[in-house]
Parts: sequence; structure tokens; C-alpha cells
Amino acid sequence: MLRTRLLLFFVAFGLANTASNEPNEMLQFITDLPKAELHLHLEGSLSPQTIVDLAVRNGVDSFKSVEEVEESLASRETGLIGFLTHYNEALKVLRTQQDFHQATYDLLETCRDNGIVYVELSFDPQAHTSRGILFDVVVNGIDEGRRAAAKDFGIEFAVQVRSGLRPCPRGRLPPNDSLRCRPT
Repeated sequence: MLRTRLLLFFVAFGLANTASNEPNEMLQFITDLPKAELHLHLEGSLSPQTIVDLAVRNGVDSFKSVEEVEESLASRETGLIGFLTHYNEALKVLRTQQDFHQATYDLLETCRDNGIVYVELSFDPQAHTSRGILFDVVVNGIDEGRRAAAKDFGIEFAVQVRSGLRPCPRGRLPPNDSLRCRPT
């Protein structure tokens, strides 16, 4: 994920040698630097493997293999509509506190593997409360995943809740629905 983005950046600016499989010193230096991820969306960052693991656990028929998830991503319509179609289908695998824990933990493990030491994670309570999942289930699962990842990987973490008195980022729910996702 991040390594690929860095490589593309360095190739575009002539800082990496693509004629060789060996990274040059600058690319290696940048790859090894500790990094911060300042705007990472949990729901939009589920790995294909995490989606499949949760789908199998929850009996969701949408994705039975990593290849199916990758095909969904590769064949989706371009632009926002294509992204949201895949995003909304992938959301269906997040159902329990354990799911939110695993999704958070798996994502932070990927961050660690990419040299990320600080993450500001955002999530959309409306995407889950609108499906009948309690706000506390979402928040407690994310918090458990965060705590476990902090212990295992040493990643610092902050949370941004995408809600409040504004339209849903998925564009389907009115602003007042934001009030319904708050804990009671």
C-alpha cells in the first residue's frame, strides 16, 4: 500500500531506478522513516483478507475469497459511484464488536508493516447505526482493536468520528440522522 505509493512517487520524480529491482538509497531511506497516517478511514481501508475473514464469520455471501474482493475493486465503475458501491457492499461484513476489533487491529498491523507509527483513524457511525448496529458496539470494538494494536505494535492512535450535524459522507442520509448515532 504505502510502499507502492512511495515507489510511484519516486519513479515519477526520477528518484527511483525502475531498471533495477534494487531500491536506491533515497527510496530505502524514505521507506524506513517513521510515518504518520493523518486521515485514514476504517471502513474504506479494510483489506481484502479482512473482508473475507469477516464475511465468512458472519455468513455474508458477498465475498467468499480474496480474489472476489480484488475483482470487485478492479471491475467497479470508476469514480465515486463505483467506490461507494464496493464500500457499501464491504460494510456488510462489519456486524459485531469482534468485527470492529479485528478490522481495526488488522488495519493497524498493516500500518505498522508500512512504518506508520501514528494513525488518526476516522469512522462513520451512521454507516453502522443505520444498519441496526449499536453505537457502543462500534466504538468499543474499535477501542479494543486500538488497545491491542498499541500493545502489540506500539502505534499511537487518535479517532475522528465522522458525524455531527452535517450530511452523511455516503450522501444518502440527512443531517438529522447524525443525532441518532450518538450514544444515549
